[in-house]
Amino acid sequence: MSKKLQNITTLNSTTDYKTTPIPSLKIFHHTPFRVTRKSEKHAISQKHLTNQEKFHLLGKVRIEHAILEGRRLAAVKHNGQVGINRRLIARMIHVVCFLGKQELAFRGHRENNESLNKGNYLELLKLLAQEEQLLKEHLLSSAIFKGTSKMIQNDLIECVTSVLNSKMFNEIQRVNYVSIQADETTDVSCRSQMSIIFRYVVEQKIVERFIGFFDVLKNKTASGLADIILSEINKWKIGNKIMCQTYDGASVMSGEKSGVQFRIRQIYPNTLFIHCYVHQLNLVLLHGAKTLKSVKLFICSLTMFHTFFSRSTKISELLREQGFKLPNQSDTRWNYHSRAASTIKKHFLDLKNAVLHVTEEPGWDPISVCTASGLYDKLNDANFVYFLILFSKVFLYTDHAFNFLQSKSLSNIKSYISEIQNLKKICPI
Repeated sequence: MSKKLQNITTLNSTTDYKTTPIPSLKIFHHTPFRVTRKSEKHAISQKHLTNQEKFHLLGKVRIEHAILEGRRLAAVKHNGQVGINRRLIARMIHVVCFLGKQELAFRGHRENNESLNKGNYLELLKLLAQEEQLLKEHLLSSAIFKGTSKMIQNDLIECVTSVLNSKMFNEIQRVNYVSIQADETTDVSCRSQMSIIFRYVVEQKIVERFIGFFDVLKNKTASGLADIILSEINKWKIGNKIMCQTYDGASVMSGEKSGVQFRIRQIYPNTLFIHCYVHQLNLVLLHGAKTLKSVKLFICSLTMFHTFFSRSTKISELLREQGFKLPNQSDTRWNYHSRAASTIKKHFLDLKNAVLHVTEEPGWDPISVCTASGLYDKLNDANFVYFLILFSKVFLYTDHAFNFLQSKSLSNIKSYISEIQNLKKICPI
């Protein structure tokens, strides 16, 4: 008998399997008990019971739908209509955002069916409906909600504004410094408004956010304007971030003792005042020249010509027949007056014939006739003609200085000083 077989025989004859079990058999002896205990614990767990319930209900019809088929169909129809409504509302919001981005008016004078021009909002929806069948059917057949009324347009504008303001508010709260810009403007109804803009840095890029227009017709004093700006500062919670304020050169805004900038600095001392870049040259040249009464009357006369010939298309047609028109008015840029003087001098006789036509020909209203008579007398006035010729030559030099000083590419202050010194030497005045 081999040695290996002898060892096995010896082991079988001396080992008591009942008292000394093989280790591997011990593991298999306790495994069924553990599996049973864990399976019983899992069977009563909440997760198992929930999944078991879902398994039994898989593919089954809801009880209320099985009882009443009409309710199920109504639910399907309702969900489908909700999806259609969302698509229609999204299209209307796109129109609102487009008109706002392009700075276009929403409504015209009339929006009834007889009007050929129903306003930009309705006309744009009508244009989109030509290619979108869903929008076309909605505009033609909808009787409950069409989305074209004035109230709905205002509601959509307010909703878009609310979303944009919320985004801007979160954006402003993450920046460290904010500068504020304010300026007075006039709408189409000649109502005075103040526009406010916030300027700050986002991801290493300078951004400007328009906050809104604010009615200042009742109180255009420094106190009233400052109250509006302070109210917006508190509303947007940027009091501890304001570092700069920028306004135009009017005394009510830039006054050192009672102006808006002074009142803002009383509350926020670290808010520096920087003069508006656009108005700087206008203040130096235009307002400096207006200190002379005769020059002031001449500059006002230039503006009066544009005001008269732009008041109606019938009057404007008189100049278009002669092949020219007066430049658009702009009180904040000096070169408007230079272009107006140059145009009047070049077309002096044509302009004179145009105002004479209004005074002599029938069919003109009394206001136009009276204004045209005053302009005709102005063209015959020796002082006006003298200043027209004089400033036409002066403007040749000042326009060059205007373009040079308004350039953003120059950073050397000595170049600006040198240009001004040359203007003083060569200017004919």
